[in-house]
Amino acid sequence: MKRSLLLLLCLVSISSSVQAQGITIGVGIGGALPQGGRFNEFWLPGPALEANVGYMLTPSFGIQARAGYNLFSLNQDAVLTAAQAGGPDIALFGGGADIKTVMVDALFYLSEIGPVQPFVLFGLGYFDPTIEGVIVIFTNNQVRTISPIEENRAGILMGAGMAFPVSNHFAVTVEGRYHSALAEAGRRIGHIPITFGIQYR
Repeated sequence: MKRSLLLLLCLVSISSSVQAQGITIGVGIGGALPQGGRFNEFWLPGPALEANVGYMLTPSFGIQARAGYNLFSLNQDAVLTAAQAGGPDIALFGGGADIKTVMVDALFYLSEIGPVQPFVLFGLGYFDPTIEGVIVIFTNNQVRTISPIEENRAGILMGAGMAFPVSNHFAVTVEGRYHSALAEAGRRIGHIPITFGIQYR
């Protein structure tokens, strides 16, 4: 037990030369992977943008407000395969998808690994998916659909990343985050943004 406590204290002890108290501002760009049920099956990865502003309460712990925008494209081949159809005479409509998030995170910086500063984060917030329904029309006028998802929900965030300091106030960051909307089984959707960014602190 004592050994575990000592290890935890070592992990959250941070060099003040890398992370100081005060305001932080960051932006990032990358890609996002769809997760959950039909969203994962019928939509493809797309671009991800995010921005955050926060305050470091201690050299190793801070709070962030984070906004993200993630865009996805329809996997038409997967839709047509699921509809058990094929051929040039089939019409397919809809399928645009994006997810907007506004989260509040707890950010923990761990001990340095050489010049690298690893961190983990956990958050809660607002999850706004706009996933259009898909309509497949066959040559015999039969129609099959995939229901839209447009319900605003609470969501959770878990992530980890690394900061590479390039000056006293700026660092290059790379991070991966798992976002999931809180919903009943079968309607749960999420995404995994992986972004590269710049952080001012």
